[in-house]
Amino acid sequence: MATLFGLSVEVYIICVVLGIPIYYFFRWAFRKAYLSADKKRLVTWAATILVTPLAYGKLTTLFFLLLMYEPQKEFRTEGWTKDKTKQYLMADDLINSKLLLNADTSKTKQILGVPNDNKSVNEWTYYIGSGTGLGFTDHFLTLKFKNSKVISVKHTSRAG
Repeated sequence: MATLFGLSVEVYIICVVLGIPIYYFFRWAFRKAYLSADKKRLVTWAATILVTPLAYGKLTTLFFLLLMYEPQKEFRTEGWTKDKTKQYLMADDLINSKLLLNADTSKTKQILGVPNDNKSVNEWTYYIGSGTGLGFTDHFLTLKFKNSKVISVKHTSRAG
């Protein structure tokens, strides 16, 4: 892939395409400015050259934020047990509600079900679904126990 100053050629093409309407916008905006024609042209080009890369950066950021957006849902036990592939949508609400803190192991199983992986008596891990993003992201809920009571709940994710 061809690059110029560390950026691919596609970036420059996109900036030119973005720059055209930006140029005409500034040309329209400065049409009644009390400047000579040469100064208007210079100011229009300067504004276009400064604003176009900023617009490209904002649009790129917006694109990736929209691509990685995952809505959140309120935790409900029936929803948790019904759709196991979308449990990650409720994980943050579950953690913020502190519903599991100080719960014993039987109450935890009653609320969440049987863990997918309990490496030890003191740590249980639940696979809570696969979300979108750049590729797929696997989500996990890790509970740590002390004296058979939940002391921490953590939502983690990793690219699948």
